[in-house]
Amino acid sequence: MRGILVMGIALAMGWSSAPCIAQTSAPAQSRASISIEDLRDPGRAAEWVSDAQQSSYKRVLAAYAGETSAHPADATLALAQCRFIRPYAFSEEIAWSDDALADLDACREAIGARFKQDAEVILYVFESVWGEEAIKAIRAVQPASEQWTKAQQSRLHAQLSNAYSTTKQKTLAGQEAVISARLDANSSVFNDGLRYLCDTQRRKEAETLLASSPLPDESWRLSARLHFASDNLSPAAALAELERAKGRKGISDTWLAAHVYERAGKYAEAAETLARIDTKSDYQGPDQYKLRADIAAGIGDHLAEATAVKEWLAKSGITAPVLFAYGSLLAHAPSQGFSLPLLPLALTLLLTALMLVVAPAFLAFPAHYRGTVRMRRHLPLDPPFARIGLRHMWLGLATLLLTSGLVPVLGAGNAVQAIGAGHVPTSTEASSFAMVELMTLALGALLVLPVILKLSFREWIGSRQFKFAAVVIVAFMVIKLLAYGLLAHSGAGHQAIKPNQHDQLVSTMAAGAVSMGGASLALILVAVLAPIYEELIFRGLILGGLARHLSFGWSNAWQALIFATIHFDLRNFVFYLAFGLVAGWLVRRTRGLAASMLLHVINNGIATLALLSASSAG
Repeated sequence: MRGILVMGIALAMGWSSAPCIAQTSAPAQSRASISIEDLRDPGRAAEWVSDAQQSSYKRVLAAYAGETSAHPADATLALAQCRFIRPYAFSEEIAWSDDALADLDACREAIGARFKQDAEVILYVFESVWGEEAIKAIRAVQPASEQWTKAQQSRLHAQLSNAYSTTKQKTLAGQEAVISARLDANSSVFNDGLRYLCDTQRRKEAETLLASSPLPDESWRLSARLHFASDNLSPAAALAELERAKGRKGISDTWLAAHVYERAGKYAEAAETLARIDTKSDYQGPDQYKLRADIAAGIGDHLAEATAVKEWLAKSGITAPVLFAYGSLLAHAPSQGFSLPLLPLALTLLLTALMLVVAPAFLAFPAHYRGTVRMRRHLPLDPPFARIGLRHMWLGLATLLLTSGLVPVLGAGNAVQAIGAGHVPTSTEASSFAMVELMTLALGALLVLPVILKLSFREWIGSRQFKFAAVVIVAFMVIKLLAYGLLAHSGAGHQAIKPNQHDQLVSTMAAGAVSMGGASLALILVAVLAPIYEELIFRGLILGGLARHLSFGWSNAWQALIFATIHFDLRNFVFYLAFGLVAGWLVRRTRGLAASMLLHVINNGIATLALLSASSAG
């Protein structure tokens, strides 16, 4: 096929009729020259094809050489010669690719020397340069590139972005990608530029760049942009891009269009779009099943939602996304959730709940054994709370694990999955997540209410060393404020460090609370209710219960370790561990929970105010 194509090119170039005459008699000559032994060996027969192809390749190359000699100033022709050679140089299907690669190297060297000022030639030569060498070469021509077209400048910045990426300089790579994207909507790093803006907390700037840029020429670039917008920008921005695309040429990816409508809350339009897909014959993966379930839930068709979950379960088995979809179904239509095909999911949730309830035993039994040994050896213990024991520790930790692990499955599965996949939750998902957090806190407080009543007023407030605790709390507050001030002043918020999942969860919770009741509700939820509940569990029940059987040092270390682990924030693990140790230490020094609660409230309050400020500014 490739040989026929080359011969077609040769004929199109206007060669003499002699080859046509020879071609008429070629079959007879080929049959005479190819022996039967060659035909018996497919490998030897293939060599005839390869030799003929190489002969045609050399004829075209000779024609290029002749024309470039006749037109030495034609950079476009010389560049076309290199581009003609390239597919053969990197082909794995021909035996003479090494010869073509040598031709390509010679061609690049020749045009690089002859056309040092030609923008297209420079950009082509830079395509084969990588790493630090590419960075040095590209930066050397940047002053001259100011005279190039915007499209050419965009390609140069895209090449520089790629060079920075290969040398692990992510910030510089992102900055160059943004410059390239602003110069040309067809930039190969357009989405990289948008991603850099999102990762540096400038999502609104990314949305402005997307909306102000012309639609790309290629349909695949358009789909890639829409995919990125639907997962990383606001639903309104993605919807606007979809409407622009439909107005110009339409979107061939019907699943993608339905996904954009669903995220924007346009469930009727999403269902109408989905109806154009034959879901029985069209391929469906986890994303497609989830989309079907979400759209069905949005329009209130719980039978269709259950059908999507059943088909998803039958194809994928029991997975976390399927469990989240099942939890959403239980929240919307409990009667649909207990049909026979879905019973494995119900049993899985029940088994998970039992495991979470039993999990504290791995800490309680060793602690009980150690406490027994200490009692027999008459080693003194100094528990901070008189009526809090190991069974209360079990209750507190089991309550924390059960409510934090299962309640979100029933009402905030979409938000959790979006954050887990690195996507931006919609406002509806954020509100659901904030509401689920309120429900989690309320249910948790209700479950541990009998233990709360065991704490005396003095054990809540404390009975000693208030001044010392005040000094520690004020010092912590000053250090925290200074740290945030230094970060803001240095512009560290615009570093190319993507927020981790814990940061996104807190941001989503705060955003949902703001949409439900304003900034005051966000502060109450994140900076007051959550800290008080966590201090009651960790420093009240877990520390208090362990301290009746272990030394305070070990008890404090265990509760701080669990506190740091439960936040699922590896980047800030050391901070959470140290915070838990200090909070536990304050409980011991003051003989109450108030000091640690105040410390926690201040920590979360400063972080929440900074988050709300950044959200309003960004």
